[in-house]
Parts: sequence; C-alpha cells; structure tokens
Amino acid sequence: LYQVLSDNKKNEFKKILHEYLNNAQNSYRYEIYYIALNENIFDNEEIKEEFKKLVNEEILNLGKGRYSEYKYSYIIEYFDLINKGVLNNEGVDFSIIKDSFILFLQDPENFNPENFQLNWLKDLKRYNFIDIITGIEYIEKILLNSMIENYDKELSEIYFKIKNQTKKISTNVH
Repeated sequence: LYQVLSDNKKNEFKKILHEYLNNAQNSYRYEIYYIALNENIFDNEEIKEEFKKLVNEEILNLGKGRYSEYKYSYIIEYFDLINKGVLNNEGVDFSIIKDSFILFLQDPENFNPENFQLNWLKDLKRYNFIDIITGIEYIEKILLNSMIENYDKELSEIYFKIKNQTKKISTNVH
C-alpha cells in the first residue's frame, strides 16, 4: 500500500509512523521497525540507528538471562536485515552473548557443528537464511543424516531448498 502513495502522502505517512515509533512502548514497536526497514519505507541512518538501539537493548536482556516473549525473533529479524543489505552490523555488541543460536546467526560458516541444532532452521525458514547457509557442508550433512534417521517434512523441504540453491550457484559459476 505504501508503494502506491504519492510522494507527499509517503512523507506524511513516514512522519506519523516515526512519531508513533518514538512514543510506542509495546512489543509491536520492534516489529514495525522491522517491517518499515524491510519494505524500504525508512532508509535513513537515523531510523536504522534507532532500530539498532532496540537490538542492543534486547541483547542486554538476553545477556542477563531475561527473555522477551519473542525471545529470538528480534535478533533473527535483525540478521535478516543484515543479510538483505538493509543494515550493517556496526554498532551492535554481541560480546556478552553466549547463546549458541545467536552465535550461529552471527557466523554460521565458522560455527561449531557440535553445537548446531536442526530446529533452528525451522525458525529461520521464513527469513532470508537459505542463501546464507547454502554451501555450509556441516549443515547439509546433518540435515541429510536427520532425513535418513528420522524424516521430518519441514527439514526435508529446507534441505532441498539448499540443494536447489547450490545447483543455481554451480550453474551460474560454469
């Protein structure tokens, strides 16, 4: 809907939305930031920094063992925006986090495979992570072994998406 507004209406909408975000004190605030950045409603650095500030607050809560009702979704959405090139990873400090899932999100390629949990992939399915995990050998191996040992429809769909993506990449290389 936003995309079809006139430039004047877009500017008016952005101003109202930004005012709402500055005054909102509820769990939807984070989600609205995510949607607005993901849909390119906001593309200025000030809004991106405000969003990163919220991410830093969530990281501090996680570091203290306090989880919001959405636990990881805020962090997943943050990394989704990084993977899409909407945000950079500067200004957000994950150093206090020892949580395996968040460590995996930060660097899936160099993550210790012994700490990897398949169910994480289900949480990441709706985001832009297939491109990120394609070609990571330990993930494909663990997925394949799990399909042989204990078939799971959702994980098998993820496995074949990864394999499809691998084919596309190798076709483009040749």
